[in-house]
Amino acid sequence: MCPEAMPGGKMEEVSPKSSHREVEDSPEAESSPELINVPFEKLPAYPFPADIQLKLDDASINVIMHKCHQHPKGTKAIVLLLPGVHGGVGPCRQPGQDFDERCLYASLAQRLHEREIPADLYRCSWPFMRPHIQNAVKGVVRALHLALFKARVAGHHRRERKVKVILIGHSLGASVALSCALYLCQQFGSDGRKCRDLDCLEHASVQVAGTGFWGGSRSGGGSSLWIG
Repeated sequence: MCPEAMPGGKMEEVSPKSSHREVEDSPEAESSPELINVPFEKLPAYPFPADIQLKLDDASINVIMHKCHQHPKGTKAIVLLLPGVHGGVGPCRQPGQDFDERCLYASLAQRLHEREIPADLYRCSWPFMRPHIQNAVKGVVRALHLALFKARVAGHHRRERKVKVILIGHSLGASVALSCALYLCQQFGSDGRKCRDLDCLEHASVQVAGTGFWGGSRSGGGSSLWIG
């Protein structure tokens, strides 16, 4: 599970912000017949000041890392935040804007850091709009590989290390979060110990502690669903 051990796992730096083609970020835009025929996979996602880009096979994902004060050995949870169909910084941007430094995910990361919560946050974005679900899942799993490695969940000591995984998604990101949760539960088992079959996790226990999605409206209202 070490990044170096992942097949095709290549990590490289990306530019601070992605270029993009303007597409109205609204429910109407996502369901418009004209836009359905547009090759969305070829349209760069909304701006996202990524720290790194991760690749696995034919999939890739852009990531911003927010490490907790207790990182690495004191990290008790890894939170992955996934955007909607257009990628970028995610939900709760200012109306009409495709980038907002104070959007929901950025604000959440800042608040947890200020309160010294022992959780590492990884804000993710697809490189292109409307990715195939399989490629999106691959990218998120690759990001989790990196998160576990950086938190030193290697288990090189005899003492067991327990880490919780929390996946949060908006719109398309919700489907990706649930698909990833199912995959991880199948791979790691209900007790999270099947991960010990993988290199670098011989003494670890990695469990899906919760999944959820967020959906909001331009009027400021919103709804959230949590499973965990």
